[in-house]
Amino acid sequence: MELAPGVRALPLHVSLDGREATLTPTAVETPQGLPLIDVGLPDEVGGLGEALADKGLSLDDARGVLVTH
Repeated sequence: MELAPGVRALPLHVSLDGREATLTPTAVETPQGLPLIDVGLPDEVGGLGEALADKGLSLDDARGVLVTH
């Protein structure tokens, strides 16, 4: 889902303590690379890569990670 031009939500469906949840990392396309915001849990890097690929992007495009909470 594109939230604004060049800003893409990357929903990840995960299981937390036996409950299903949706985390929403965000990618921002910039000329300097792709900053990723709130990328999810360490075990979900594969899902993050797939979500990026669905948008025509890659983890190799990542420029940095911002964690807000």
